Amino acid sequence: MLTTCVDNFLDNKEAQHSFFVVSGPQNIGKSSIVQEIARDRIGQYFYHDFLWIRDLSDITGKKHSLKIETPRDKEDRFIALNDKESYEDIGIREVNNRLQQAPLGKFKILLIENIERIVPAAANAFLKNLEEPLPNRLIIATVSHQSQLLDTIISRALVVRFQSVSQTDLLAFAKANTLFNDDPEFQTFACSMAMGRPGVLVNLYTHLSQNEELQKNFQSLVKLLSKDGFVFQKQNILKQLHES
Repeated sequence: MLTTCVDNFLDNKEAQHSFFVVSGPQNIGKSSIVQEIARDRIGQYFYHDFLWIRDLSDITGKKHSLKIETPRDKEDRFIALNDKESYEDIGIREVNNRLQQAPLGKFKILLIENIERIVPAAANAFLKNLEEPLPNRLIIATVSHQSQLLDTIISRALVVRFQSVSQTDLLAFAKANTLFNDDPEFQTFACSMAMGRPGVLVNLYTHLSQNEELQKNFQSLVKLLSKDGFVFQKQNILKQLHES
């Protein structure tokens, strides 16, 4: 449905919406799907015309990245997630400014993660983009449940609901993305652990691939779970997993 909604907007069809809220459980893949749709539709202008406001609350220790004002010291403007990824730390004014800049292509798409975490002051400052939408600007926000949103935001949105992925589809996703393909038994177990959420599966794969010893212990645990006994070995591995 989300793909159809986006295409209706891009094709300038009647009764189009320019603000979508994608509602569904955490780590189900909402942001990833939006990115894939945007990358496919925007094409060569993706890196300029797609704005992604990530929720880095856990890293910054603040309620939502949109709360933060742009630092004056440029050296403090970037948050490093790892050796390859870093994100600019900006405030709602900067988001508004970038949204107002003309796209290089035909459209500009803004993705806001977990918009329910935005503070009221930032929400009010952002509201004008929803009340008086700029032409050829599409805004997509993600939320765990629409009941968490302010009435002023939800009343202007078209809500698209995502459901948990079936075990069969999640296993197909794992195989297509070569997640744990070297161990089919563990791949099935990891998909069961993810409980229908592709994001959990990807995070688990990323975490284990960075720690070879932990991955071996985890795979050993899968084999031990089908056997009686080995209580202390199981407990030790579970303790390691909990600590990591």
